[in-house]
Amino acid sequence: MINPNELRKMLKRMGVGNLNVEELSAAKVVIYLRNGSVLEVPNPNVAAIKMQGMVIYQVQASERDVKTTPSSPQQQAAPAQSSIIMSRPPTAPEPAVSEEDVRLIMDQTGATRDDAVKALKESGGDLAEAILKLQGKKQ
Repeated sequence: MINPNELRKMLKRMGVGNLNVEELSAAKVVIYLRNGSVLEVPNPNVAAIKMQGMVIYQVQASERDVKTTPSSPQQQAAPAQSSIIMSRPPTAPEPAVSEEDVRLIMDQTGATRDDAVKALKESGGDLAEAILKLQGKKQ
């Protein structure tokens, strides 16, 4: 597998400059082919290569990891559009927000309940950070 730094160096040697390569964290890539077949790539290495106003997505995986589901006769009858879906790794659940914390933030900042809840969730449940965030908005 080529990592983004190696790719950048290789393309630079080939004379392709002004290149922005970003490594993406994808849990799975699913490619729907026009013939109705589906390719599933679990835990791929994905790089987004941006140049000249375009983005090229490079998906790397071991051939043995790629699962191919052939099309059924029904799928072949109706032409499908090709599409690619990259799913993100599962995210941690939002932290639980206690009513006591929300009231404390509202009292300290004068914020609405909705703003207090939003700030508390964005700060991962950190009261001090949520209060500072809301106080910063006031100024």
